[in-house]
Amino acid sequence: MVNYNQRTQEEIDLTNFYLDKWDKILYSTQPVDRAKAEKAILDAYHYVGLSSPKIYFLTSPSPEQCSNLKSTFPDHVHSFVELKRDLIAELAKLLEEKPHIENVDLYLLYNDASKFDISQKGEKFEKFCSILYGETIYQCDLPNANFYKLISFEAQNTNLWFYDLCIERTTKTVDLEIWNIIKSLSIECPYLITYDGACIIIERPCELYLNLLMLPHADGKAAVKYTDGHEVYCYHGLEILSKYGKFHSDNWQAQWILSEQQSPTSRYWHHHEELGTTLRLGIGYKSFCNQLPNNIDVYWRTNIDGHWKENGHPGWSHIMGYAYGEIIFEWILFHYHEYHNGNMDFDWRQSDSNLKSNMTANSLYLSEELDVFDNIIYEGNHPLAPGLCFHPFTEFSQNLIFGLSPDPALKLFSGERDEIYYAICPDTRETFSKIYCKLPDREPVVYAECLTSLIVAIAQCYQEGAYYVVIDPESGEKKIEQDLDKVEPIFEKFNPTQIDAWRSIWKEL
Repeated sequence: MVNYNQRTQEEIDLTNFYLDKWDKILYSTQPVDRAKAEKAILDAYHYVGLSSPKIYFLTSPSPEQCSNLKSTFPDHVHSFVELKRDLIAELAKLLEEKPHIENVDLYLLYNDASKFDISQKGEKFEKFCSILYGETIYQCDLPNANFYKLISFEAQNTNLWFYDLCIERTTKTVDLEIWNIIKSLSIECPYLITYDGACIIIERPCELYLNLLMLPHADGKAAVKYTDGHEVYCYHGLEILSKYGKFHSDNWQAQWILSEQQSPTSRYWHHHEELGTTLRLGIGYKSFCNQLPNNIDVYWRTNIDGHWKENGHPGWSHIMGYAYGEIIFEWILFHYHEYHNGNMDFDWRQSDSNLKSNMTANSLYLSEELDVFDNIIYEGNHPLAPGLCFHPFTEFSQNLIFGLSPDPALKLFSGERDEIYYAICPDTRETFSKIYCKLPDREPVVYAECLTSLIVAIAQCYQEGAYYVVIDPESGEKKIEQDLDKVEPIFEKFNPTQIDAWRSIWKEL
């Protein structure tokens, strides 16, 4: 039986080999070979007992291509065929009859492959597709769910690294007919929508740029390009309009956020929220203060539940939740999953009601910002960044410190040099909490503008490679370290008035 937390190096290397193999296949920018793609489609349809479909090729998922397709798509075709999922179901049945695989328990692997791929790297292609085709979902009105099927069904069953591993390591003879069919279908037609009687094949991008989490990202140019001229602009996996994305983020304007507030580009709520988050992350607190000092409330607008107020802007709580859950936590899973196994819990936690009642009884309050953070963090003591260990709020009584200020202080993090990072717990409800740092034998200093600014700065350090994993050559153990020269401008971007305090803590010491 595989112990997922204590896999052998051979098992880890084996997993990584097949994950990397399929990354090269699925993120290829080579043009679709139409003859091979047609053969793969026909073989797959015939195997599941369906007649040959009419095949449509799209050079991109652009609105123009979708509009042209809609005008020629047969009116009588309405039934989806979950082609790849049906084929994989048949393949799985076959594999269950041949359970002997070297170093891998097939039953466990088949039923819980995500635990074997702790980094969740194998699921990235599905997320990539959701970004690639997100705009098109709501613009192309083909029968039923249009391009949503591409994301919800086809993308889920296109990365075959796991089945490839199983079959290569099987010690008994396996009938390879169905495997060859499904493998050919995924290789030749990674972007595919199948109906009973019709099939849509979408061309691969001709240019593709990915960040450290394998999400589309390019600063100042399109992250995804197609041969017909269609482009998709993305900032670390968040789609952005071309009128903004063609500029480097250093040149983004705070006025754009106000313009989107007054005249939204998209009528879809989730597009607004993603665009607002992207602009805020790219512009940063410092630039916003310099450009629109009288409108800073628009940048860090109070909004507890993460939804939009009547003015159409996402609140800071959405930004903080995205920075922690979608950037920091995913980065650690992706690049340092061994660390996740030992120090972080998969369970999503809720606020501790005892903590809140305890604080209220003592006339103390968490700020709205800390309250939001308490609802998005994971259980367990764990580093948030190099040399910055988080203390969960459930340990409230141990984390409460007196004597540093007139009001009690709540310890949030501790450092490798015995420094503590804390927020003040006043007797009134506030929106934000400045973050203080206290080093031994030194007076406390304001370390970060607020918790959101600190979390977002940490997230961007992961994104930009200022934080990185190193491996000890002797022990083979991993550790997250930081490049202070890269961290400095990122920290200043979100905490401009605290940069001298940061330098005194990290560079002067």
